[in-house]
Amino acid sequence: MPIVVTTTVQLFGSLLGAGTSATRKLHNLVGSVIVLDEVQTLPARLLTPLLDVLCELVSHYRVSVVLCTATQPAFEAIRGFQQLQAREIAPNPPELFATLARVNYHWPKPGKMQSWPEVAELMRAQTQVLAVVNTKRMRWLCWML
Repeated sequence: MPIVVTTTVQLFGSLLGAGTSATRKLHNLVGSVIVLDEVQTLPARLLTPLLDVLCELVSHYRVSVVLCTATQPAFEAIRGFQQLQAREIAPNPPELFATLARVNYHWPKPGKMQSWPEVAELMRAQTQVLAVVNTKRMRWLCWML
C-alpha cells in the first residue's frame, strides 16, 4: 500500500510482538516513512525499547521517522536517541508562529467587567471577532480581532 494508517500500539506490536502473523507485513516498512504523532504520550518506561526499534529501522532498513509533537519531550536524554540522528524539521518555532499569526488578542484589565451592550458595540466595530466569556453575567475573558 502506498499509505498505511495504523495506531502506534499496532505498529510497535508488529515490531516487537512474539507472534509471526504480525511480523509477516514488516517487509513493507523497508524504505518507508513512519510518522508518529503525539509522541509525548508514549509511556516513559517503554521509550528505550521503542527508540531502539526505530534506530534499527533507520540504520538498516532505510526508514525515515518523523516524530510529531506540540510538546517536545526530552528524548535526547534517553539512551539511543542520538542514534536516530534527529533534527528539527521546522526550526525556529517562535518565528513560524509569528509568521502564521492571524489574530490579535485583547485581554481586559483584571476586575473590569463590561456589559453586554459594551461588548456588542466592540464586536460590531470589527469585521471578524470571537468573544470568549466565562459566565452569563458577563465576566468576559478575551476577544479576538
